[in-house]
Amino acid sequence: MRIITELKTESGIIETGGQSELGRIGIGKIDRDSDKPFPVSTDYFIPRGNFVDQFTAMFGDKPAQLPIWFTSDNDEFVCNERLEIRDKAGNLYGFGNGQEFSFYNASTKNYSLKSSIQQRPTLLNDTVAFLQKGATAEQSRHIKWRAVLYLRFSLQGFPLLGYWQYSTRGAESSIPAIREAFDSCKKTFGTTRYIPFMLTVKKVKSNKPGVNRQFAVVSLVPMISFENGFKLAQALQQNPTAHPYALLYLQGPEDYQRPILALNTGE
Repeated sequence: MRIITELKTESGIIETGGQSELGRIGIGKIDRDSDKPFPVSTDYFIPRGNFVDQFTAMFGDKPAQLPIWFTSDNDEFVCNERLEIRDKAGNLYGFGNGQEFSFYNASTKNYSLKSSIQQRPTLLNDTVAFLQKGATAEQSRHIKWRAVLYLRFSLQGFPLLGYWQYSTRGAESSIPAIREAFDSCKKTFGTTRYIPFMLTVKKVKSNKPGVNRQFAVVSLVPMISFENGFKLAQALQQNPTAHPYALLYLQGPEDYQRPILALNTGE
């Protein structure tokens, strides 16, 4: 399983390429039509943050597809998977890569407490037991380690410089679908930087016996042919600071204004 550890370099600084977070994208909302509001999944993306109006103007009210690309080959930033656990109040208590973990230190107000499976083989179960002390039965039910995947990307053509974040806990659906597409592209081309992707969401029916429900699955689809993918990877190696549109079209400046997804056809 591909689990990535804390989003920090050896210097402790998150590598964002100088970009700031523009907002977050989800596939859930609170259903307030019933007496007791509860969260429900959607088959479209919902933006949150200060630039919702610009997002909606560009992609509409209920987009099920978003054209994206990654501006960095730092996987710890753009496609980060880790295990997380939260306390009974829903606060992040600890996270790690499956072997090494960081925990919240109330004295220093950060995640400076470190431990590992090698040091303490029962660490995962011990953490759950510790956090369940004093919790109600309902709270205890939600206290467990979960795999979480974070994507940080730029929206193609969006008029502001920065990245958007999408996260999922779909350990049996969205996480493997996204992870396998990302890793396959990275293995094939040696990079995911400036490769055009489409982030998609759709509702599917559960195939478990006796389960009659639908759930949303998010997928990551490379929107580029093998030929252009290899050309792009080679061009990036030769000129890593080149304008991405120039690299994608692999032609002259007169072609920069053509729609980026023209490459979908492999032209």
